[in-house]
Amino acid sequence: MYGTLKRATAVAFEKEAELVFQRHYPHVPVITIDFTAVKDSIWTENFLSMDVEARFPQANLIFDTVGNDQIPIYQHMKGWICGSTFFVRGNKMTVEFFKKVDLLMRSRQSPDSAIMTYLCGAARFKCAKMPRWMVSSSNFFMGNRDITPIIIQVDHESNLTKMELFKREKFVFRMDNGTCNYTALAFIRQAVNIALPELISTETEDKTSYLFRFLEFLNEIIGFDPYHNKYFLHVHEGIV
Repeated sequence: MYGTLKRATAVAFEKEAELVFQRHYPHVPVITIDFTAVKDSIWTENFLSMDVEARFPQANLIFDTVGNDQIPIYQHMKGWICGSTFFVRGNKMTVEFFKKVDLLMRSRQSPDSAIMTYLCGAARFKCAKMPRWMVSSSNFFMGNRDITPIIIQVDHESNLTKMELFKREKFVFRMDNGTCNYTALAFIRQAVNIALPELISTETEDKTSYLFRFLEFLNEIIGFDPYHNKYFLHVHEGIV
């Protein structure tokens, strides 16, 4: 369409990409940004209230994690990335990180969350993990819901479609005529605290073997595979 390029603006996630784009298209303005990715999630508060950048000023990548502190088995999965919500600072190091994610996804039978967990084992990438009171995976629904996170992933097996599930649990904030359902919005915290009761876990004991726990202890002390980051990379491959 005539005049479109005059109104176009390109978005780059790191300085090198900005310079390359400007070299080829000098008349198109470019802005460089950090970015946050959020998917399959319910927000119970304003996203900005988390103030993620200020809480983790030295981190290049800030991730959510799987698990629930009330369920014993998840004590062995500290730091395993969920991948539903994460923040990325645009720089050369994060570009390298996601290039490695792409490379490993082409050769390993593992999801991006396991690969990112594995790569975060390298201190030079400067990864940080958000606490679960701030952002939680779907494992939130397995506990007693005493603390309501700001962002909660809703992603689990169901016979319903995602939107059917959201409607059933009162997670839909638009009226049929397209206007905002302010009542649903106002009561979202109450809705998530009583939603999906079938997911509440009754597990109270750690059923992992003593050998597994001993090897885990050695890993953390000696540092061969702290928090089983490498182990997480192989878990899904074993299932496949």
